Amino acid sequence: MSKILASYLFLCAALFAAWQCLAQVPATHAGLGTPAVSGGPYTGPGDVATFTWWCGFRAYSAATTGTKAIRVIRASDSTQQDINTLSSGALDESTLSTFLSATTGKVVTCYDKVGTNDVTTATDANRPAILQNAVGSHTCASSSGGSTQLTSGSTVTQNQPFSVSAYAYRTSGVALGQEVVALVNSGFSTGGAFEFNSTAATVDLYAGASLTASITENVFHAYQNVFNGASSSITVDSTTTNGSSGTQNISGNNINLFNNVGGSQVMFGRLCEAGLAAGAFSGGTISSLATNQASYW
Repeated sequence: MSKILASYLFLCAALFAAWQCLAQVPATHAGLGTPAVSGGPYTGPGDVATFTWWCGFRAYSAATTGTKAIRVIRASDSTQQDINTLSSGALDESTLSTFLSATTGKVVTCYDKVGTNDVTTATDANRPAILQNAVGSHTCASSSGGSTQLTSGSTVTQNQPFSVSAYAYRTSGVALGQEVVALVNSGFSTGGAFEFNSTAATVDLYAGASLTASITENVFHAYQNVFNGASSSITVDSTTTNGSSGTQNISGNNINLFNNVGGSQVMFGRLCEAGLAAGAFSGGTISSLATNQASYW
């Protein structure tokens, strides 16, 4: 009997040791790629591409988490407050909700996270609305026409090729030309613009000529736009349209969001982030940015 008991105890000990060894081996998912790591490091657009200007409602990069993203004014008493991003890269939604408790808010400033060329306005009527839970639990800026417009404090000069990235939503039922990111002068004779076209469910690039692409309205899309003469392109999510957008360079023009310099082509929709890059995005960069935006938003 004692021999049987000894053998049983030995077998139990061996099985326990084997279980411990197996517990040390990480799980694999053959054919499914690398599994996502919960709580892993944040990756922003600035970690997958190099921009000369960028602003948005999340962190630009892992290195810029915890810094101010937007400045907000509330309707109840006109108090203003900066809203930072968290270590996760997300906007501090809790602080924003507390600040706007029982009232509404507007964007005063969207901070440039590459340099210091913030887009802003001192005119309350021109400020886009804060829209919480615009994309899931994420906040974005919203424009419903009027005179909405944020303008950079300094001008920009950049020869073609250059690229513009954005994550935006077009509201249906508005058959007007609308600026999303305008880098043009008042006569549209220099620079380039990423626009919602006057034709419904259409976007375009303009730098002396129009390159158009079809979209679905009332839905957010990741836009990666390349201004490069006859080799220009619009990528909507993962679909690319090639052609000419003209050859105009950005020649001392301001960056305008939601409208053009003259204020005549106001956007109807929502905008979560926008950026300008020198040079033409490569195919790999376009894919990486689109994936990054879709994964976050």
